[in-house]
Amino acid sequence: ASRSGEQGERGECYPVASGGMVLFGREPLLEHLDAALASPGSVVQLVGPPGVGKTALAQALAAGWPGATRWVGLDDRSEEAELAEALARAADVAPLPDHGGFLHDLSVATAPLLVLDGAELVDGLGNLVQRVVDGSSARVLVTTRQRRRLAGAQVEVGPLSVEAGTHLLQERIRRAGMPEVDAAVLERLAVHLDGLPLSLELAAGRLRLYAPDELATGPTLDRLADRQRDGRHSSLRQALEASWGQLTSEARAALAALSCFRTPFGRGGFRAVTGASLEVLEELLDASMVHGEVDANGARHYRLLASVRERAAEELPAADPARQRHDAWLLEA
Repeated sequence: ASRSGEQGERGECYPVASGGMVLFGREPLLEHLDAALASPGSVVQLVGPPGVGKTALAQALAAGWPGATRWVGLDDRSEEAELAEALARAADVAPLPDHGGFLHDLSVATAPLLVLDGAELVDGLGNLVQRVVDGSSARVLVTTRQRRRLAGAQVEVGPLSVEAGTHLLQERIRRAGMPEVDAAVLERLAVHLDGLPLSLELAAGRLRLYAPDELATGPTLDRLADRQRDGRHSSLRQALEASWGQLTSEARAALAALSCFRTPFGRGGFRAVTGASLEVLEELLDASMVHGEVDANGARHYRLLASVRERAAEELPAADPARQRHDAWLLEA
């Protein structure tokens, strides 16, 4: 994509400047976001699993935005009052005790775009976002792993195609000054890593330690890390742990059982193997820990990304009954 962006410290509010980041395979999604945010008062939430590139997309959109842009990182904010204070700082005004009287001052900027990045944990998010758009001409873009109850559009961010993932690996390898790698090997790596941009970025940075074929097979969670990065994007495991910790105990147990599946499954398979209700499946879908898709016949199926499966499998004992239930389900399917 032609858009790009750079980000400061988490939790800071600041104008977004352009940088050297290059995105691949995201042009249609960026165009869709442009259209969804065209009208004053628009609210869009970008939803997707850990590492799928929601923050990078928001940065790219903000960097190409024609008007003023403000960015609020929310990783360490969970209270409505904390978010209200952050919004006030973004508007360069003093917050009022009711957390709302200052919001009209956002309209002093020209067609402002307000980005709330990492909004999974914020209580009262819907209320404050509504007050922002009611009191100003702002557009609001929210990134979150967890679907939030917000008025406006919801845009799901999925993994990159194999082609786009391969191009991303090639570009990162080139920028790092490393030798070229055979495209077929990088394609296998992109498939193994499910096309997750964070996984691909981290893998490209580990090619001085591992051969590409090594990274394209076997476990990945403890291999994909970058000690020079901070926060949730420093490793694939850390990105997943935040989502894992937000699940209920019932959802964690169901997800562990679902790690038995290597192929897509339906609602019947979910119930047979986990023994859980469909409300638990809905929780996992809302948390972006299970991915839903519709096949050519219009039937809905579900699957786990390889990284999620690897993390969930760590919680499933070798003798867990879910393994027997899965074997029985395979025989009946």
